[in-house]
Amino acid sequence: MCPVVLSSAQTDVTAIHIVWPDFTALHLDTKILMVLTSHVNLDNTELRTAFWLEEVAAPYYGFNKGGAEIRLASPFGRQPPIESKSGDADSQTDATPRFEADPVAKAAPSP
Repeated sequence: MCPVVLSSAQTDVTAIHIVWPDFTALHLDTKILMVLTSHVNLDNTELRTAFWLEEVAAPYYGFNKGGAEIRLASPFGRQPPIESKSGDADSQTDATPRFEADPVAKAAPSP
């Protein structure tokens, strides 16, 4: 379970920050499959879709710190699209630039 912290007034939500639990107690033989989207368009529309970088980067490094073997996958085996706004300066956390610079994390996912 991941508690969610709202960083705004109750009536006007401007930002949501997910507080991830400490995964350091994972067993060393834990294997985790993270499945990301393959779609760039929402259903049969022109609306764009993608994954939010922090939603992958934070748990990825939490699981990694806990000693888990992590594998990223997408349904069609191609590079998942990243939501462009998740790279904006106000959306950055410690994990996001680290993920962007990590060749292992950014490797092409498995189908």
